[in-house]
Amino acid sequence: MVDQEDYNQDTPMHLVCHNGYMEAVTLLHEYGARLDILDEDERISLHRAASEGQLAVGK
Repeated sequence: MVDQEDYNQDTPMHLVCHNGYMEAVTLLHEYGARLDILDEDERISLHRAASEGQLAVGK
């Protein structure tokens, strides 16, 4: 369930990376969330973070 996609093929990891919620990124990662799932625009969650200027997520 941690990688459940919504109607835009966004996972919880896509959404928290997009918004820069570092604590949530860490928590999802600890629970095994994948970082390689593509959204409807064929971007992984780290690409989403970078496109929104959330560069701290990629560290």
